[in-house]
Amino acid sequence: MIEVNVANKFYKTLAIISVCVSAVVCLWAIYAVTIATERERRSLYTLDVNGNVLTMVRSSTEKERPIEAKAHVRMLLEYLFDIDRFTYKNKLKRAYDLGNNSIYTIYKEQEAGGWYTDVEQFNAHSTLIVSHISCTNESPFLVTAEFLVIINSDVTKDKRYDLIWDVVVEDGTVARTEQNPHNMMVTQIRKKKFEEVAEK
Repeated sequence: MIEVNVANKFYKTLAIISVCVSAVVCLWAIYAVTIATERERRSLYTLDVNGNVLTMVRSSTEKERPIEAKAHVRMLLEYLFDIDRFTYKNKLKRAYDLGNNSIYTIYKEQEAGGWYTDVEQFNAHSTLIVSHISCTNESPFLVTAEFLVIINSDVTKDKRYDLIWDVVVEDGTVARTEQNPHNMMVTQIRKKKFEEVAEK
């Protein structure tokens, strides 16, 4: 009887020790994996379209949405105004993926004003210079963009236009794709300023 009790105690003690050791090993493994994962995350990177290395940083998507809204509007402006005779048709097609018919309306207004005629006939190059972009913090975002457009041509003198737009951007209305990387839609464009800047 005494031998049975001793054996019982021995196996109980062995089982408790085994459970404790297993728990310690599991906790250590979780800690090691967490440290290794964090180290890998800090070393993650991606490349931009020009091949430059961009370090990936973990952040809250919701917190960064105003930044994406500003980037969305900047991309739209580049597609509409940073153009030449060889790129403007392709960039216009890309611009349509960033919003609704408000973008097409802008295109038709520019076409009626002879913007693309200059590009086609006089080999004009339109350059965009963004001076300031601000954004509200809640969706739908109101993005205000202040920018300068310079048109260089073989025939006409350089023309400069000073513009301010208010752009309404809705959040998450489309899928995040290569054509629309921010999954946002421009739904309204209000022109606050459009002035030709006289040469100094």
